[in-house]
Amino acid sequence: MLNGGPIGYFGVGRGVKQGDPLSPILYVLVADSLSRKLSQLIQERKIHPMVIRKGIFPSHLFFADDIFIFCNGCKQTLVNLKHLRYEYQSASGQIVSAAKSKKFIDGTSDIRQTQITEYMDMKLFVFLDKYLGVLLFQGKVKTEHLWSFVEILQKRLATWIGKLLNFQARLTLIKFVLSSIPLYNMSIYRWPKKIILACERILRNFLWSGNADEKKYITIAWDKVCVPLEEGGLGIRKFEDINKALLMKLLWRILKSNEDWANFFLAKYKDKNGLWISYYKQSSICPGIKWVLQDFEENTRWLVGNGEDISLWNDSWILDASISKYFPRNEYIQQNINMKVKQLIVNNSWNIPEEMLTFFSTDDLPLLSSTSDKLVWTATQDGEFSVSSAINIIKKKRPKLKWYKKIWNSCVHPSTSSNIWKITMGAGNTDENDTKRGMVIASRCFLCHKNQDTMSHILWDCNYGQILWNWIGNIFAFKNSKSFDDVINLCKHKSSVVQELWYIAAFNIMVDIWFTRNIVFFDNILPDSEKTKIKISRMVHDCENRLKGFMHNTSYDLQILKYFDIGCRKVKTTKAIKCFFLLPEPENLLFCCDGASRGNPGNAGYGFIVKDNSGSFITAESGGLGISTNFIAKIMGALCAMEWVVLNQKEKIIINSDSTAAISAFMKNKLSWFVWNRWKFVSAKLKHIHFNHVYREVNFSAAFLLKKVFIFQRDR
Repeated sequence: MLNGGPIGYFGVGRGVKQGDPLSPILYVLVADSLSRKLSQLIQERKIHPMVIRKGIFPSHLFFADDIFIFCNGCKQTLVNLKHLRYEYQSASGQIVSAAKSKKFIDGTSDIRQTQITEYMDMKLFVFLDKYLGVLLFQGKVKTEHLWSFVEILQKRLATWIGKLLNFQARLTLIKFVLSSIPLYNMSIYRWPKKIILACERILRNFLWSGNADEKKYITIAWDKVCVPLEEGGLGIRKFEDINKALLMKLLWRILKSNEDWANFFLAKYKDKNGLWISYYKQSSICPGIKWVLQDFEENTRWLVGNGEDISLWNDSWILDASISKYFPRNEYIQQNINMKVKQLIVNNSWNIPEEMLTFFSTDDLPLLSSTSDKLVWTATQDGEFSVSSAINIIKKKRPKLKWYKKIWNSCVHPSTSSNIWKITMGAGNTDENDTKRGMVIASRCFLCHKNQDTMSHILWDCNYGQILWNWIGNIFAFKNSKSFDDVINLCKHKSSVVQELWYIAAFNIMVDIWFTRNIVFFDNILPDSEKTKIKISRMVHDCENRLKGFMHNTSYDLQILKYFDIGCRKVKTTKAIKCFFLLPEPENLLFCCDGASRGNPGNAGYGFIVKDNSGSFITAESGGLGISTNFIAKIMGALCAMEWVVLNQKEKIIINSDSTAAISAFMKNKLSWFVWNRWKFVSAKLKHIHFNHVYREVNFSAAFLLKKVFIFQRDR
């Protein structure tokens, strides 16, 4: 086609330059024709597959500009394959590089291997071999297979001068560089415990000492370090948790994909009853799947559509787990082990035999839909698997801290934040910590010489510290801090910019007191509180660009800003907004819906009130939801209102909600997985649904009803 019309065939005078964006498109077109030709030759039995599992046989895979061909080594296959190579080269103009090609042969004699090598004109390779950084081998993953990753970490650290990097810089390198090196390999193989411990030992030593081979005397337990910030850790993820989550992702892809490679894995690693094999199989992939299978099954379930893909007994679709786990040796289940959920559905409705009512109740049956069955990941709201959600399930839970956001606030310099974290976690080399390790010493504070050398005394009771706390307390008009909780709570009712300045000043004072103690201990240099005050004031001033808070239009805020030579910040003003309560048009019903939880997540409830176009009260409904979040509670409030409409055969409704997130979820059809079928059912029945966002003051009736729900739950 030229200028909108056909011009016939024209010859090609020159090729595409290297790097041209058209080049990969042309290659994909040519490679697609090669893929089709390979499939055709296999269907015509001119090329025989290498292995067949339950009628499934992988023939070839394409990855970037690499081609994997799996075939039998018989003469007919080799002749047709070699002919196809010459035919492809002449048609495409590309040359298959024999020097860069590899051939793997197994299950035959050495003489036959030599004959195939000479005929195909390619080099013969054996396992172990590496592709894209991943070792290819047979059987169980062993330590010697992956020890190269330990050496990679050591070589990478050898190029960094760790002792010239502060703690926060080393933490950043660990989280975003070193921890990323093994991810690709971990997504395929289960790593041996010895490799994981060796890698984590390198990371731990580098974090605390700057040297992979040097262990620091006073540290914090690695299990406490490798937890999220909100639980008191540094957000480093343990290699074992990452490995497990990535293998779960592999298993999720196998179950969700319809490609040949996924079907082949299912045929190879599942028995005739659809259960994962429990016996040993020489495989590098199977041990990893077995390792994560239990955790994976506990956090997945099926949403029933037509029931064709769901095993009645072995899949989780009605109870919290599969029925076979609740009744492991039931004779009826063993006689009908291959039954599918589809056999219980007749004309899109449930038809349950009486024999099965001993396993579950009809009240437990989910709503049916005409769509296909869907496997969902229960740890996320959208039902899709994510590695982060899998890690949250695997890792050990610790209580959340209320003050972690104060330490890691963006207004505080990262180096100061990391030092405050070490102080609060007890990582200081004090006499108190030495005593806990079994040392018997005469302890004395190196600053005031009046009490024992403990972190509590140094920070809050020492004379040197009292001078600094008096000074900063006079500036902010606060009393002297006696504990870390005082530092967090003293500024609670001040403007946001005053809170930020207080945290910057107080945290830097804590760090300076600790560093001053170390200087006195190691260098025997006496402290100078006046120089320290000047240094703290300068550090607070240098953080001016980090401030994001608003100030109050008061002399108190102005005096503090002026003391630290910081310009005025924006004043947060109150804006009055008019709110209107609008009644619906005739033949429409207005539903005022609300939901909430105490704790988010916590004890949750929902409620809705129905009114007509004259404002008359029609009905109201409320209920508890157990432990849930605010978002889910508001979703359930609107959904229960729509189910009431369907039950009472109404058609046109208006949903009032004070949650933009809930309304957006309904409008974009991105609801939580456990309400999908209920939403599909009511949306198909209702002709007109209008969602309307209102302020809480307008939605006061539903909020009042919801408050009654919480009062009832508390009294009960």
